[in-house]
Amino acid sequence: MFLGRRYGHFEARTLFAIRIKSCNLYAMNNRQRVLDLISRLPEDTPLNEIARQIDFLAGIQEAEEQARKKQGIPAEDARALIDKWVSR
Repeated sequence: MFLGRRYGHFEARTLFAIRIKSCNLYAMNNRQRVLDLISRLPEDTPLNEIARQIDFLAGIQEAEEQARKKQGIPAEDARALIDKWVSR
């Protein structure tokens, strides 16, 4: 189970929920997605945190593409991997 890793003063699951609920990722090109993401971050967001968030968004896009191509791994295997990472 993902417990919410903290990135700076942001919590990953919170930012993910904001992104998914607030925009239609499929109707945007990459530039629009990044601009939308940046516009939703606080004004004082450090540059390295912005880069992390963009990388996170790119990872979501890559995972969605793999899922569409049936190149992903089963959900049970993914949960086991996450549990392993969290327990480190």
